[in-house]
Amino acid sequence: MLNGGYNGTLDETGRISLPRKMRDNLGSDVVLAISNYKCLQLWAAEKWEEYQAAVRGKFQTDDKGNNFPFFPRESVIKRRMIGYATDIDKQGRISVNSFLRDHAGLSRDCVVIGQDDYIEIWAEDKYKEYLNSTEKEFEAAFAELGERIVNIGGLKNDTGYPHSGIAGANSTLSGAEDQM
Repeated sequence: MLNGGYNGTLDETGRISLPRKMRDNLGSDVVLAISNYKCLQLWAAEKWEEYQAAVRGKFQTDDKGNNFPFFPRESVIKRRMIGYATDIDKQGRISVNSFLRDHAGLSRDCVVIGQDDYIEIWAEDKYKEYLNSTEKEFEAAFAELGERIVNIGGLKNDTGYPHSGIAGANSTLSGAEDQM
């Protein structure tokens, strides 16, 4: 699992260092690709293969039995996303070519964020803009997540409420009051 967030610096040759924890989870065979957000995605090669198969391998059949691509704009996606394979060097650095740097607006200060099965690399200023522009959406999504967890019966303590930390929770941790 790739998680955590780190500040990074793009050096003068276009390389960024990854934290050891992330390098260990990725392995040395990686693919660096653009994202529809103005950032980059770094995938372990085997996870990238799964993702790439989803992009290229979908077909549907029309009413005459003819196969056609599930996603007519597949070639547009492939041209921009597939083919930026790179390696992690012995110092744990990834080379970011000029096309990818331009796409993500990377110049020096970066944010490296684990996203479960891939890593995002953002220009620090663009990531701050993204966080600010999605704050209300995040609050609403987090509240909805809290409600869903409550509705499926997860994360309840002996008071019947979810543990604190889940949006929409109206509780304290079980027994915490007795220890004060």
